Amino acid sequence: MITRSSFSARYKKAEDELEARLEDYLRSQGEDEVHRLRIAIRRFDRGAGLLPASVRKRKQQRRYRSRIRKLLRANNRIRDLDTIRSHLSPMTEDPRLAWLQGMLRSERSGLEGPARQAASSIGRAPAVDWEKVTGRKLRRRFRKANQRMIDEIERDLGTVLKDPDDLQTLHSLRVTSKELRYTMEFAAKGEVAGDIARGLRGWQDTLGMIRDIDNTTAYLGGLELSRDLAEVLQEKREQRRRLYLRFVDANKRSRLPARMRSAVAR
Repeated sequence: MITRSSFSARYKKAEDELEARLEDYLRSQGEDEVHRLRIAIRRFDRGAGLLPASVRKRKQQRRYRSRIRKLLRANNRIRDLDTIRSHLSPMTEDPRLAWLQGMLRSERSGLEGPARQAASSIGRAPAVDWEKVTGRKLRRRFRKANQRMIDEIERDLGTVLKDPDDLQTLHSLRVTSKELRYTMEFAAKGEVAGDIARGLRGWQDTLGMIRDIDNTTAYLGGLELSRDLAEVLQEKREQRRRLYLRFVDANKRSRLPARMRSAVAR
């Protein structure tokens, strides 16, 4: 059961992690720093979203969450470019690949300045008045937020299992699954919660790989390709097809949404 004490400890841990990842990011905007910062932002934001309205809607809280979300958006394309580069790097010795990698690095470089500026403006997270936070309010908010996300997951899962080309819904399912997993980390525990977290992480990993391949093939599809790079494009499409079929096979009779509802209702 979620309590003020247990939640505040996890909230402080997420806050400290975000502060550390921001410091790392301001020193270096490498691929790992970008990835870890994005995780820390999402995790903290989910915790902040569970705070009671009297705390969550304070001007300082709203401003801080707006700033970290802006930073997250500023790094979306940077992260996409990093994944495209990683998918292309080992695939071929084609000389055009070096040109492509240079184009990707150049675009990334142009995005780093505004993203760094957004990170520099974040500052420290506002203090929480824990006297206004009760276990009852946290549990009510926890159930409401999770039920909304589970509704979205059930809706999107039905669509994704039928249509491999609905990229928007596939992306929505991945994002919501990630948000639900991070939200549950602030309260749920035990064997059932652990199984659910592992299930959501499995979805996140598979759908993330599909998303990365979609970004890569979309990038390559807009270019005039050599024979070698055209073969890379076809190979990526086949890899994507196999990942999608594996996801469908694993989840067409999935009881994960029902188990999530049961865990949230406790």
